[in-house]
Amino acid sequence: MFSIDAFDPNDAPREDLADYHRAYVSAARIDHPHDPEVTLDEAVGRLRTPLPYFGPCRYWAARADGRLVGMIIVGFPADNETRHLVVVDGTVDPAHRRRGIGTALLREVLPAVREAGRGTVFVALTEGSTGDHFLRATGFTRVYREHLQRLDLTTADPSVWDVAAPEGYRIVEFDGPAPEELVASYARANGSIGDMPQQDRAHERPLWTVERVRATEADLARQGIERHAVVAVHEATGEVAGLTGILIYPHRPSRGIQDATTVVPAHRGHGLGFCVKSAMLRWIRAERPRVEWAMCSNADDNAHMLDINRRLGYTVMRVIISVEQDLADLEKRLRPS
Repeated sequence: MFSIDAFDPNDAPREDLADYHRAYVSAARIDHPHDPEVTLDEAVGRLRTPLPYFGPCRYWAARADGRLVGMIIVGFPADNETRHLVVVDGTVDPAHRRRGIGTALLREVLPAVREAGRGTVFVALTEGSTGDHFLRATGFTRVYREHLQRLDLTTADPSVWDVAAPEGYRIVEFDGPAPEELVASYARANGSIGDMPQQDRAHERPLWTVERVRATEADLARQGIERHAVVAVHEATGEVAGLTGILIYPHRPSRGIQDATTVVPAHRGHGLGFCVKSAMLRWIRAERPRVEWAMCSNADDNAHMLDINRRLGYTVMRVIISVEQDLADLEKRLRPS
């Protein structure tokens, strides 16, 4: 027998957090065995500081024989392109799988999803994993496929990144808030990320404003996430023409998570994507030597960006798929008989 209850990772006893770590590591050994094993602090940080696209989160835990054996995280993103959905991430200890715990956790969160007015349940997970097979059997449909890539900064050849800005452009870097003189064009440039392949995701084109930039910056600062941004500025206009960034989480200081990389359409074809990403890697190498790995992901049909990453030294770790299901359909499928 098992039970499910609401969970607060910021007020949880150490025993629960240790159980979650044990379940997460055990599941990861099966579903993505080539990833570095996470520590207890990293697992706890993952709960307390989820990826920004999750938005505000709620949590539920599954318990058996008094021990935590499963967890589901539900994110409620507020951005225009994702506010119609919830982002779900779940873990069940392999020793307790095939007992209905995953189904029960998913069923438990559905009232909160409906109460929030969200109509779609979205999950990103490793292709071919246990969760992939479970969700497909539950009626989820694949809508996106991407390559999760990493760059070993301890062995990479830094000379590859020694590239100058193209003629007519200059590189500007900043930590924290974007400079006032750049923030408006920085917001507009961020909107260009909507040009990337969407495959079958039902996402609107992202609307980036100065207010959204400032809110994002404030949210990262509140969570203690360090962000370093690199932009290519068009000399003639003073406008941001291309951008990238890196996020360093407090619980995983040895990893840098690639933020969005994009180039404004009018400035494409000059090598700005390779240029800004190279500048970012030079900064990590010089200023954050504790960062051993740079991580990024790109759609499997985004050949241009995948080629840039290959030239920079990235290799593919595994394939991530995104699956979605309509809330009403999921409620019908999971309704107790």
